[in-house]
Amino acid sequence: MAPPPGAASYGSGCRWELLQHLTALESLAIRSCDGLIELPESVRSLASLRTLRISFCRSLCMLPEWLGELRYLETMSFFDCGSLSPAPSMQPLRALKALDISNSRWVDDLCSPSLQTLVIRICDGISSHTQSFRQLTSLTDLQILGCRDFHQLPECLGELCSLQKLDIKGLPRLSSLPQSLGHLTSLQELRIEYSDAFAQLPECVGELHSLRIFKIWQLRSLRCLPQSLGHLTSLQELKITYCEALGQLPESLGELRSLRVLTISQSHSLTCLPQSLGHLTSLQKLGIAYCRELGQLPKSLGELHSLSKLVLWWLPGLTSVPESMCCLTSLEELTIMDCPGIRSLSEWIKDLTALQTLEIDGCPDDMVRRCERRNGKDWHLISHIPHLNIGLGAGHYHLDFD
Repeated sequence: MAPPPGAASYGSGCRWELLQHLTALESLAIRSCDGLIELPESVRSLASLRTLRISFCRSLCMLPEWLGELRYLETMSFFDCGSLSPAPSMQPLRALKALDISNSRWVDDLCSPSLQTLVIRICDGISSHTQSFRQLTSLTDLQILGCRDFHQLPECLGELCSLQKLDIKGLPRLSSLPQSLGHLTSLQELRIEYSDAFAQLPECVGELHSLRIFKIWQLRSLRCLPQSLGHLTSLQELKITYCEALGQLPESLGELRSLRVLTISQSHSLTCLPQSLGHLTSLQKLGIAYCRELGQLPKSLGELHSLSKLVLWWLPGLTSVPESMCCLTSLEELTIMDCPGIRSLSEWIKDLTALQTLEIDGCPDDMVRRCERRNGKDWHLISHIPHLNIGLGAGHYHLDFD
């Protein structure tokens, strides 16, 4: 495929001297140049260059001093450049806004104060160079992914006053977050995923008053969430997945009055949900799935008057749902899947006048028979619902409310 107008792609065997004539070039990709030790001098002539991507150049070991002369350079990425290091007196990249370093050596000198997006993937050895982060005063998006030797985030993280999104994924040695995290008053999205040693969220999490989205995924050592969670007054989405040691949720959960989406899944140690769940007056979507030990739902569930979508999926310990669910006057979609303990529908379901879709699958056969059109014993309870999917493969459903 040919590069787009204003872009060029170079690989092994190219004639580097031709680059000096492309003074209007805005995007350059260099890949699979095994013999390339340093950037060619001809790149220096690309005065209009905005994007530079270098990949699979494993011999590249030196970034030139003149790189900072590319004063329009906004985006750089390095992939599989394991020998990379800066020149001793490399000029700063004053216009750089986005930097992506993957499977390469970390270069402190690329930490420009103008940087807004920083993605670090599979960069072993970076944990000893994180103090350079404090220079990133304009950073809004930080992603640290797959850095296996990373065991702690630096305290200077709290100095990133512009940070809006923090994504931490695949750091198996990371056990917690720094106390300075609470200073990130602009943070809106926080994701922590695939960190098996992660055992505790600090109380300072509750100081993230701008946080709107909080997702934790596969933190197998996490046993509890802090009570300060309830202080997240701007939180709109909370997703807890594959936290197998998590035994309970704090009562302060009910203080999340802005919460619209709550997903709890693959948390096999969870035995109950807090009664304060009913205080989530803004909650619109609730998904509870693959919680093996969960034996009952709180009666306060019926107080969720804004709830429009409810998914109950693979809850083998659940034998019934609370009668208070008759008060879910805004409920439009109800899914009950792989809940073998629920053998019949309750009378209250006919009171759900807003219900538009009912899906039941993977439940006992006699429950399916009771819902058979016209002849089933429970048909009169559900005949008013426009869209019915009873035992017809609703099992392909998922919990992604995005």
